[in-house]
Amino acid sequence: MFEDYSPEIQDFIKNIGLYVFTKFNFHKLKEEDILQNCSNNSVEDIVQNYEEKLSLIKQVNNDTLSEIRDNNDSILKHKHSMIEDLHDQIHSMKISESENIQNALQQNNLLHELEKQNLINQITSLKEGQTVKELIETRFCDKKEFNNPTEQGDYAEKILDTIINEGLPFDDKIKIEDTSDYGGSGDRIITFGNGCRLMVEVKNKDPVKKTDVDEFERHYTKDFKEDKVDLALFLSYRTPQIPQKCKAIIPTYKENDKVIYFGIIDSLDKEQKKLKIKNCLEEIFQSFERDNKRSKADKESDKNKVNIYNILLKELRDNLSHTDKSIKESSVNMETLTQRRVNIVKQLNTIFRMIHSENINVDKSLLDDKLYRHEIIERIKDWFKTADDVKKKDWKKNMKRDIKETWSDYDIGILTRIKRSEFTI
Repeated sequence: MFEDYSPEIQDFIKNIGLYVFTKFNFHKLKEEDILQNCSNNSVEDIVQNYEEKLSLIKQVNNDTLSEIRDNNDSILKHKHSMIEDLHDQIHSMKISESENIQNALQQNNLLHELEKQNLINQITSLKEGQTVKELIETRFCDKKEFNNPTEQGDYAEKILDTIINEGLPFDDKIKIEDTSDYGGSGDRIITFGNGCRLMVEVKNKDPVKKTDVDEFERHYTKDFKEDKVDLALFLSYRTPQIPQKCKAIIPTYKENDKVIYFGIIDSLDKEQKKLKIKNCLEEIFQSFERDNKRSKADKESDKNKVNIYNILLKELRDNLSHTDKSIKESSVNMETLTQRRVNIVKQLNTIFRMIHSENINVDKSLLDDKLYRHEIIERIKDWFKTADDVKKKDWKKNMKRDIKETWSDYDIGILTRIKRSEFTI
């Protein structure tokens, strides 16, 4: 059939076949693979098979392109949405910033008006009452020159009065009494809300003299003796140097913490000095509070002391009784129990020693006479070591005379029953 065509048509057929051969990628196969395909399939089958593959590839490519276009559209929409949100935020920020600026301007104008009105009020007040110079001198400047010693002393005392009368934040019940004319009671007596009575001697001079301190000592000695005050304060308004006592930059306590010395550096202004005095008074107030609490705790401790010893004695006595019973009942644990008993006896001896030395009036039924008797014998031996030969002859009588103020009746009763043959020196 191929031979029926003219040479020109045959060339055309060859060219078409070559195009199909290349189109279906036969030129990429090996010769044996080409022959194998041709032997197993007809030309129609081969062409149909490759056309199906090409159609599938086109469909996959079209689907992929469609998916890419859809993704790109979604991304573009999201970006457009983000841009719109940013525009909205920028617009809101501009509006908020504008409002803040307007509010700040309004507040600033209001503040200026308030300051202006405040200045007008201050100027009006100054015109009605006193000049600016007088206000500064009265409020901040500390007076240094006086017409006489009485005016000089009154100046610092009145500052103390002002501090108390203006009120103190740590004590709203504080009171002050002028005792400068009483004689022997200092310049003032301050009574705190917690009951503390403080005598105050105020000195407005630099230097402070020894005679000033001696006078203060006479005053507080008299007041303590008459129970007028609980504490005494030497307040030096112009110097912390107290002759023959201390440099009292901070409150310095003497005489069993009942006498306090405090001085202020003169370079401070009046307000700073007033603050120093307030801090000093608060320190004294708080210190008295702490001492009261400790005193109450000590009293409570004394009440409970006997009970504590009774509890210890009862516990140890019960332990000793239980241990003695266990020793009798058990032979396997004899060594352990014996050692335990030794330890308990040591503890009892220690407590007996403390009871005896401190003369603690415990419940005598809790004492073990045999063990306690041993402690009394040890004390007798100690007495013999210090007694002279004359006392040793009638040792029991003389020893009772020596210890009658420090030993309990129970201890003396045991001493009475002890014979000289029971101990050796």
